[in-house]
Amino acid sequence: RDYFRLSRRSKQLSPIWKIIEPCILGNEIMEAYNKLGKNRIKKFVKNDESKIIKIDQNEFIYLRDIAVGSSHRIKLIYHIEKRELFTIKISYYYNDEHEKLFDRELNNYKALSHPFMPKLLGKSDQGLIIEYINGETLESIQKLKLDDSDKITIIFELMIIIEFIHRNKFILRDLKPSDIIIDENMNVVLVDFDRMISYREIIENEEHTYDFFSVYCSPDVCYGLPITYKCDIYSLGMIIYLIMNEKRPPCNIEENTLTCKNHEMNEIIKICTKRSPDERPSILELIEKFYNQFHSQIKFDVGKILDIYKSYFSDIYDIN
Repeated sequence: RDYFRLSRRSKQLSPIWKIIEPCILGNEIMEAYNKLGKNRIKKFVKNDESKIIKIDQNEFIYLRDIAVGSSHRIKLIYHIEKRELFTIKISYYYNDEHEKLFDRELNNYKALSHPFMPKLLGKSDQGLIIEYINGETLESIQKLKLDDSDKITIIFELMIIIEFIHRNKFILRDLKPSDIIIDENMNVVLVDFDRMISYREIIENEEHTYDFFSVYCSPDVCYGLPITYKCDIYSLGMIIYLIMNEKRPPCNIEENTLTCKNHEMNEIIKICTKRSPDERPSILELIEKFYNQFHSQIKFDVGKILDIYKSYFSDIYDIN
């Protein structure tokens, strides 16, 4: 059972599959794999806290690791009764910090539900059981072979999910390429919410400092300054640079030095990556500016998300 090797994008199996292909369970797993991503967004249903269940380890089969981080790993699993593929997020550590992050991520999934976020199935003693998203992260952006219109659409969808998170009074703090999956339908799916924090929690705990530093983190986060929504805007600007140039932004950059071939996009990157949070736009201001400049290049049918969401954006930006 541990020898299944599912390819994330080609929907092909490695030669080891030929050894176990005749088994009934193998056929069921392949069927579950072939159903991935079929009209995923159109069929989107919000997380229902009453349906978030405790799952016993005997109810699923581990297939393989699909991601390995500094504090946790993500495994692909097959749920025997549901006959579907999911992922389980397992921490390397079992201490108070682990419990805090586990509880925070569980509560974040309960609080927020969106087509551009994976659905939460339940929890086990090992970790959270989450919808499996078949695709590539932005860390592997060159594999996606994106044209300019694809890139602009991805950026716009990123803005939509960030706006949703901010509107619900949460801050991501740690937005980075490894947490952004482009699925097989070319939709953005944001994953990994253990660092996301509610604005109320920041106020109550006066939590400013953060234990993670990367080129995508805003200076205010890295230097332990008061955290606001604007830290996500800085991270978004750095990710826009990555998307447009298909390479990682440099470390220790000087303000206003990040550029790409698209001159209009340079202005977006510039205002997002201002050193001072007060000089960065809000996400709604950014969406309006971005849509006005690039709407003709966006491969975006708002109706594919939700009618209510289409109405929301139509009221603001006259999107038909």
